Amino acid sequence: MKSTHYNLALFAAATILSAFLATQVHAEILSGRVVGVADGDTVTVLDASNTQFKIRLLGIDAPEKKMPYGNKSKEYLSALVFNKQVTVEYSKKDRYGRTVGKIIVGGLDANLAQIKAGMAWHYKQYQREQTVADRGLYAQAEEDARGSKRGLWKDADPVAPWDWRKAVKRKNTAVAAAEWTEVAVGVDSAVVYADSATIIRSGNKVKMWSLGNFPLERIHAEKEYLSMKFWVEYDCKNNQLRQLSITAFSKNMGAGDIVYAEGEHLGAWSSVQPESINETLWIMACGRL
Repeated sequence: MKSTHYNLALFAAATILSAFLATQVHAEILSGRVVGVADGDTVTVLDASNTQFKIRLLGIDAPEKKMPYGNKSKEYLSALVFNKQVTVEYSKKDRYGRTVGKIIVGGLDANLAQIKAGMAWHYKQYQREQTVADRGLYAQAEEDARGSKRGLWKDADPVAPWDWRKAVKRKNTAVAAAEWTEVAVGVDSAVVYADSATIIRSGNKVKMWSLGNFPLERIHAEKEYLSMKFWVEYDCKNNQLRQLSITAFSKNMGAGDIVYAEGEHLGAWSSVQPESINETLWIMACGRL
C-alpha cells in the first residue's frame, strides 16, 4: 500500500466538501391522507393534488423491520395514521429525499405517541431539528416508557436501531472490501481501492474499476455519499487516463443507495502525474507492479 497526496483529477469530484450548520427554520405545512406505512417511522402521504410524499417522522427512530418489535412498531403506527387525514409540520428533506416532519392526526402528535407506546426511541442525534419544547416532551416520554417497560423496553437490553444499522454496515463493508485491493490512502484519510478482476484489455488500452472510500460523508448537489466507484480507461503506452463513468453511493464500499451517477466518456485524456494515486492505479491496470 502507498500513501499518496489526494489531489487528483480522477478523484476531483470526491473532494467536494460542504459545511452544514443546523439551524431551526420556520416549519412548512403539508396536509393529506396516509396511504402507506413502510415501518415505525416512515409513511407515505397523498395530498389533494394526488402527489405522494414520503414522510420520515422527526425526532424518533423506530426498530428496523428485521429487529425485535420492528413489525409491532409498524403496526402501531398504522393503527394511528393509516388511511387518515393528517397534517405534517416539516422544514427539511433528508439524504433520501424524504420529508422529515411531525405528523398530527386528530390533534395527536403521532411521533410522540410512538415513543410513549415504547415503539420508538427519541432520536437525540437529530434533536436539534426539534423545537425546545418537543425535545423535552420526547425525552421524557422515552424515560416514562422505559421505566414502565412498555413495548420494546420489555427487553432487558434493547438494541437501538442506529447501533443495529452500524453493525450491519460493518458486516456489509467487510464482505464488500474482500473484492477490492487497497492501493492508496489520501491525506484526508480517504482510502482508494482497485479491482484487478475487472480489467479489460484492448491493445495498449486498459479499463479498470477503482473506488474511493471516505471516513466522513461528502456532499454533491446537496446529497450525501460515503463512497464513489470510477470506471477508468488507461493508455499504457502514452501514460494517460480518462474517466469513463462515476457513481456515488450512500454507504461505504459502494453499498447502499446510488446518490448520483454520470455516464461514459466524462473526461478527456490526461497525463498520469508521477507519484500520484493515478500513477499507482495506472501501474496496476497496465500490469507493471
